[in-house]
Parts: sequence; C-alpha cells; structure tokens
Amino acid sequence: MIDKETLLAQRILVFYINKKLKTSVKKQRLHKEFTDIKKLAKNITLQPLISKPIQTPQLIPKIQPTQIPIPQPEFKPFPQEFKSEIPEYQPSIKLEPLPEPKLKKPITQHILQKYPIISTPEFTFSTAEVSDKYVLKEPYLSASEQQIIQELKLSLKSIIQKNPYKITHHNFLEKIIKKLFKKYNQNITEETIHKIKYYIIRDVIGYGKIESLICDSNIKSISISLQDPVLVSHKTAGRLQTNIKFKTEQQLNSLIQKIAKKVHQEVSKSNPILSTTIGNSKIQATLGTELAEPKLTIIKITQ
Repeated sequence: MIDKETLLAQRILVFYINKKLKTSVKKQRLHKEFTDIKKLAKNITLQPLISKPIQTPQLIPKIQPTQIPIPQPEFKPFPQEFKSEIPEYQPSIKLEPLPEPKLKKPITQHILQKYPIISTPEFTFSTAEVSDKYVLKEPYLSASEQQIIQELKLSLKSIIQKNPYKITHHNFLEKIIKKLFKKYNQNITEETIHKIKYYIIRDVIGYGKIESLICDSNIKSISISLQDPVLVSHKTAGRLQTNIKFKTEQQLNSLIQKIAKKVHQEVSKSNPILSTTIGNSKIQATLGTELAEPKLTIIKITQ
C-alpha cells in the first residue's frame, strides 16, 4: 500500500508539471502571434503608396438677381366698344355738407346790483358790482400817485403814531399833497387830491383793503384766509367771492394787529387769538404762526 506522504508527493509533482506545460504552450502561442504581426507590418511598409486625387466639392454658382428674367405681364387695352356700356359709379348714400361751426358768444356777467359805498356829493370813491361775484371798484392810481402816497405815509409817520385822526382835519392833507406835486412838477386836480386823501385815510385810520366791505351796509359777514379770495355774505345775493385777496401772511397779520391796536389788545405768536367787538361788528381773528395760517372773520351785528 502507498502511504499518504507518497500520494501527496505525487499529486504535487503532477500539479507542477501541468503548470509548466501550460505556461510553455502559452508562450509558444504568443511568440507565434508576434511573428505573424511582424511579418504583416514588414509587408505593408514595403508596398508603394498610391495617392488618390482629392475631389473638391463643386460650388453652385451664385445667380445675380438681374440675371433672372422677370416675366412682364401684358396689359391689353380695354375694348372701346364696351366702355359705353359700363355705367358710371354713383354712391347709394348722398353725403350732405357739414354745417359750419358756430362760435359761442362769451357769456357776459349780468350785474344784479351796482351801488356806491363811499362817496361825497362831488366824487364817488368805491362802488360795489354784485353778480355771481362781489366786485369792488376803487379809484385807479398811477405810478406817480402811488409814490406820493408812500412818501406821505413816511412823512406823516410820527403824526400818525401820536394822533392818526389828525390827518382828517380840514385842509391838513391837501397842503402836503400840493407840496409833493410841486416837487415832482406835476399838475394836480381837485379829484386827484380827494383820491389820494381817500387812500391815505383808508389805510391809516380804516381797515385797508376791506374798508369798503365794512362800510357796505348790504354785507352781513366777511371771511378772510390767506391766498383765497375774501368771502362775503350779501343780504340779497348770498355768499359771494370778492376780487380782494391777501397774498402774503404779513399783509393779513398787519391787519389783525391793527384791529387789536384799535381795541387796545395785544396779539403775538404766544397769544395769537383775538376776540373783540368794534361798533356793530364782532371780530374773531388768529394771528399767523409756524403752526397755523392767519384768519379773520367779521360778523356785523344787526340791531
């Protein structure tokens, strides 16, 4: 009997021989493939190269637009014999000419009332024209007359501060006005003297722009605010806008302070409200400040 060690040795020897055989066969096969590839490469290099001409693609020539013949349509004249048979076109709807536009005439304001407010037997100084608006008419002042009024106010400033009613004394203003007209070498008429006197008294003693409104017995109340037209309540025409306006805060503040001075009251930014009564008029006013605009209301108390 073969022992186990001998059997194991035989198996190891067989495995080794088979492995060697496999590797040798594999080497022979690879060697053969290599020699075949080498021969093929040698044959390819020995053959002469044959160059074939490169065929370039043929380009389609561009056709200029002028080269394409455009067929012209043939126009045959319409037969003369058929022209008389074709009726002339006549529209089924007759268009009438448009009427000429008529311009609207401007609407003229119809004056309901016209009456004097401040006047003397010789002259009328202010007039009211009442329609859909209350229009106050006062005498026209030329540039030279306005300059004379300004100089009069400056020259009379000290007198006005002491006793403003002195300017209403007989012939007091007339003498000064005549002297100023001589200074400017201008002719003066009786009407011009009374006109300048009217404006001086209106602005110094009276209420300035609204003096005629206060003197108008047909007005029941006056409302004044900045930049807006002065509003009045008329007895017959109702509430109306006037042609009077206070454009700056200083103008309206000056009027409020003037009214306060008449009743010996003081208004300021710290105490801007004025409430008083002068004659038959109740006055409510607010001085203009950084927080509020000036306002003035005058209500006439009916007796």
